[in-house]
Amino acid sequence: MYVVLEFDKSSADDVMMYHFHKSQKITPFENGNIQVKLRVSGSYEIITELLKWRETVKVI
Repeated sequence: MYVVLEFDKSSADDVMMYHFHKSQKITPFENGNIQVKLRVSGSYEIITELLKWRETVKVI
């Protein structure tokens, strides 16, 4: 399963330096937000990762 995440520009620097998964594809947007698409094997792993980013991330 693939997950697409969009991170607020306030966390962009941290996201660009963070390794979520070897399948990740990062796309920066003109507004400063960052999109990360990655393959996950289950929802538990991604949920625990997203707790770090709290209100700066949206699951698309």
